[in-house]
Amino acid sequence: MEYLRKITADLESQGVKKVQQKLLHGDAAEAISAEAAEMEHNLVAMTTHGRSGIDRWVLGSVADKVVRECGDPVLLIRSSQG
Repeated sequence: MEYLRKITADLESQGVKKVQQKLLHGDAAEAISAEAAEMEHNLVAMTTHGRSGIDRWVLGSVADKVVRECGDPVLLIRSSQG
């Protein structure tokens, strides 16, 4: 939660008017998609490692699952920590 509080403060200091933080449990893609379905007018923004090929097959892709299952627009930003 401390990490989420820091990100919220950073966004608010940059002028973002409405930031909501929640800590969810369970399968990440399912939890994100279900949470988004509960709210109106969403944009789901998330970072991705940008894996492909065998890494993606073995490790799975939360971002890919969210894009396919969410039903809301999803903004993917490639992580600098790849």
